[in-house]
Amino acid sequence: MDTSRHFLFVREATGSNDGKWVERFQREAGAKKGDAWCACFVVAMHNYVGIPIVQSAWSPALFTSNVVWEYSDWREYTPKAGQVGGIYYDSKKRVAHVILITDYDGKSVFTIEGNTNMLGSREGDGVYEKRRPMQSIWIISDYVGGQQTLREWRKQGIHTTITLK
Repeated sequence: MDTSRHFLFVREATGSNDGKWVERFQREAGAKKGDAWCACFVVAMHNYVGIPIVQSAWSPALFTSNVVWEYSDWREYTPKAGQVGGIYYDSKKRVAHVILITDYDGKSVFTIEGNTNMLGSREGDGVYEKRRPMQSIWIISDYVGGQQTLREWRKQGIHTTITLK
């Protein structure tokens, strides 16, 4: 089972960005109890398997390096498992939700996300698997690297959110 799937049971304790696991994810990214935690979840998943990533709870920070695709990019792009996606919110005028991509079917990305819900909110109550249309993704960063890197990690016993194909 992939690392991020181990946490699909996580739910907030009181609906206020709190709870044992939520607060652990927040600490991983330097946030405090009560802070939004979607980016914290993604940072924690990378930290747990030893993949270097920007250590920040602020969603836009995860897209200051390792960017492989942006919404305004002219080229078609095939997201890969393990990449980090950002969703832009007009109300915030910035990327305000971070997702961990697990698969792509040509039209939609499949994700595991923290601080969301069944409707896909950016202020949800737990960790969920989601399916989002590619058009909803604003930007993608790749902290995982290529297939050779993944094979080397597997040889070392490092398990990631990625399925080698």
